[in-house]
Amino acid sequence: MVETPVQTIEKEVKKAVKQGLPEYDLPQLYSLLGSYLLLLDTERKFSRSKKLKAKYRGKYREQGLLSLVTYENPEKVGQKFLEKYGKRILRAVCRRWKEIESQGLDTIGLASSLASEVFSALPPKYRIFLKLTVVIVFILVKRGLRDLCK
Repeated sequence: MVETPVQTIEKEVKKAVKQGLPEYDLPQLYSLLGSYLLLLDTERKFSRSKKLKAKYRGKYREQGLLSLVTYENPEKVGQKFLEKYGKRILRAVCRRWKEIESQGLDTIGLASSLASEVFSALPPKYRIFLKLTVVIVFILVKRGLRDLCK
């Protein structure tokens, strides 16, 4: 049986809660988001470069990936990403927030409900990495959805 994206996202949310993601503060969440974005960008660059793939085959693949890593501040990368796509994500989340707010869900339920909205609002090239969706949901929850969705 094939999982739907919503079921997969729910699993990722449960994993994140078990790993203590809700206890992270905002700078830590932004850093985590930025780290994931930098990793995804590096992987994308590597997979597109025939020259690098030929040079760094097999056990040297990690060396090739490291040669592409940019040493930007992950927290700032995460903040820039949300500045760029934040309005789009908030529109999708706030539409659903009004009906979810009255249900009184716990952290897992709230994050699972909103994660599918965030997932659908992300550009397709970022949907491949579900952990981005989960981190963004927790950032929104930490920032206070009640205030953001007014």
